[in-house]
Amino acid sequence: MTPPDPIELLRHLAQQPDTSGESLQAAEELNTDVQLLAARSDELTTNEILDQGIGLITHHSGANGAVLFRHDGDVVRVVRRLRSTWSPRPEELPADWFPWSLGNISPTRFLFVADSRSLPTGPGAAPSLGDIGVQSCVHLPILERSQPAGALQLYWSEPLAAWDDAHGPTLRNLGRYLIGRATDRQVDLTLT
Repeated sequence: MTPPDPIELLRHLAQQPDTSGESLQAAEELNTDVQLLAARSDELTTNEILDQGIGLITHHSGANGAVLFRHDGDVVRVVRRLRSTWSPRPEELPADWFPWSLGNISPTRFLFVADSRSLPTGPGAAPSLGDIGVQSCVHLPILERSQPAGALQLYWSEPLAAWDDAHGPTLRNLGRYLIGRATDRQVDLTLT
């Protein structure tokens, strides 16, 4: 069986309605932007797709910074990051390190931390997120066939009271698409 075309799946996902009511206009804007990126993807380099994709993610989530990771066995590697001033994190982290694993608990939808200032940026004696100006963060795991494929981590310099996951599925699928483009492979963009 031939894997689905990632561009067509991305276009299909962009057309999925957000039924929450309050965020309908925001969902339409996100869907339009994702459709535009998908339509232009053949004209763009991989780096341009990654830059524009991570830009869409931060713009529509309202985040000040973002890091896209791909899961490679025992480690997670940075695929792309936005806001280099928040980049003391290593380019590679152990896959069993927070927040990819919380002991026997691994988040499958999101892990939101309203006050993330005391969280470390990496294992060991790394600076805290507060030391680099991060107040709140969310971890959006990216699953492929129920297995970890990567994660989006979004950061805010101002406290965020709550994370509304209404755009989460689209953001996670866009992240999955970007990981696929970065690794030059076909990606199944169905909702998980």
